[in-house]
Amino acid sequence: MIDDNEILFSFERPKNINGIQVDDSDIVKFTPTSSGDNSSGSFELYFDGSDVGLTEGGEDIDGLSVDPLTKDLLISTRGSFNVSGISGKDEDILRFNPDTGAWSIEFDGSDVDLTGHSEDIDAIGINGEQLLLSTTGSFSVTDVSGQDEDVFIFNPNTLGISTSGTFEEFFSELNSSDISGVHFLA
Repeated sequence: MIDDNEILFSFERPKNINGIQVDDSDIVKFTPTSSGDNSSGSFELYFDGSDVGLTEGGEDIDGLSVDPLTKDLLISTRGSFNVSGISGKDEDILRFNPDTGAWSIEFDGSDVDLTGHSEDIDAIGINGEQLLLSTTGSFSVTDVSGQDEDVFIFNPNTLGISTSGTFEEFFSELNSSDISGVHFLA
């Protein structure tokens, strides 16, 4: 979510939404005019991944959030990525500054033992300094383990290419239901 009236989406496969061709490396913004069981509103392309280097199959977006302070995008990809000379894997989080077009590593999952095949980050939320995360499958990090239906917190000491910090459990109440997005309302 950007605010109370706008929701961001990224889709698993390319599709056409109301005449807008959307790739799985793009982000779409939905602005509702009514909500509920029969929601209506408008869609627009918010972020064109191919314009900023997300062009390979593994660079499909599967996790995203907006930094509430800077409005930068935090993005996780389905597989390995290489954009603007920055490379990483599906357990990492990229930061994209829309004002400058610059990419940087926000979170290096391998630095904090997120290295397993099922530890692909597919949901990102921000709560102050904390990152709220969920993965595509089971995960196990220091003091916390869980499944794709769980959300866990990363309390950073440092972020970027030398990520360090601690983990704690946040939410684990959905049996057999994959979490693929998270937004924290303060």
